[in-house]
Amino acid sequence: AERLSRAPAVKVLVIEAGPDFRAPDIPAGFRDSTMGMALGMGHANDVVHPEYYWHGITATRARGQQAFPYRRGRGVGGSSVVNGIYAMRGIASDFEQWERMGATGWGPQAMLQGFINIEDDEKFGDQPYHGTGGPTPIYRESEAGWGGVDRALLAAATDAGYGFEPDLNSPTSTGVSPFPMNVRHGLRISANHAYI
Repeated sequence: AERLSRAPAVKVLVIEAGPDFRAPDIPAGFRDSTMGMALGMGHANDVVHPEYYWHGITATRARGQQAFPYRRGRGVGGSSVVNGIYAMRGIASDFEQWERMGATGWGPQAMLQGFINIEDDEKFGDQPYHGTGGPTPIYRESEAGWGGVDRALLAAATDAGYGFEPDLNSPTSTGVSPFPMNVRHGLRISANHAYI
């Protein structure tokens, strides 16, 4: 819709159920990377802000598994309004499999170009597999901002022999990494904010 609307002669109507707001107007519980759940010590956002969620949706990961609640965002920007704000890419072998199964145009090279086009990577934008100037910011918390659990996980993983990789989305990434997020100036950037 955003690309279509760039043409002056084209008008686009986006219809979405639920609230419409910009990043500065997001309720406080949706702003941080823990989604305001404080490691399970508080009420989940779907209880505090029920208007931002579809209710009664369930999903299973495998046939025969019991269904569990599936939180989906309700509002302009869909689930990007309420999700975990993580900007982690799929791996090339999965995209190769998609293409082998008939998803033409969804192979690793096409997907990489798509990621480059939409990104504005704050730290690694100068790398050939990242982008700058796209509508979706990519931010990684510096180690100075990590919490105790983050530091303990890094220590445990490196003690177990895993390496540290500063860029999880690098094509050769292995080991422990800070997770990339769609955040700019401390605010969630939903699809609504990035594109509309």
